[in-house]
Amino acid sequence: MHTISQKSKTPHAYHYAALAVITLIALLLRAYKIGELPTGIYIDEAHKTAEAIYALATDKREWFYTFHKFGNPGVEGGIINAILYSFKFFGIGLWQLKLPSILFGTLTPLAVWFLARELFPARPRLALAAAWFAAVSYWSLNFSRIAFRGIMVAPILACAVALFLRGVRQRSQLSCALGGLIFGLGFHTYIAYRISPALLLALIFLLWLAHGTDFMRQARRSIGLC
Repeated sequence: MHTISQKSKTPHAYHYAALAVITLIALLLRAYKIGELPTGIYIDEAHKTAEAIYALATDKREWFYTFHKFGNPGVEGGIINAILYSFKFFGIGLWQLKLPSILFGTLTPLAVWFLARELFPARPRLALAAAWFAAVSYWSLNFSRIAFRGIMVAPILACAVALFLRGVRQRSQLSCALGGLIFGLGFHTYIAYRISPALLLALIFLLWLAHGTDFMRQARRSIGLC
């Protein structure tokens, strides 16, 4: 791990140009013929559509929705609220239903790039490679083209961890506070996100093994803010 010991290497302009191209490719892959591929919607998407329309009609916004009338005992509100506002601003339709997934899927390569930059600050090309693989990943593409709330997890978690690492490396309480805020919002995305605190503790443990007391001394306040 190089988070503590190495300074960040400033990439050249071509690096950011390449990142912009990767992001554009990610968007095109996720948005191309979204009304045709995949065909129709499946039951979970139908539930999200009904829940978002009902919440919009009743002017109801929740962090956790319990719409028993739609056969759903409870679901995190992140994706429903995102679909709700998509319907509100662009009208009710198929591409509007999938717009939040497209956007979160497109943000995933950027978040992965950010995380890789913080994990390996002296190797900017590695961050570009990580962003590219995230952009063309089968599973990311698959879940970016359906209204599935799990697509929100990767960009939120990657961004939160990257901000934590930046906060430790730069001794920035602001970065850690923002990372903690984003990390907390992740609990409103998908049920599997609830295991993320264990992942964060594992990361802290690995950094402690790599850097010993040096890391813990720098991270003491940062961990509290996150």
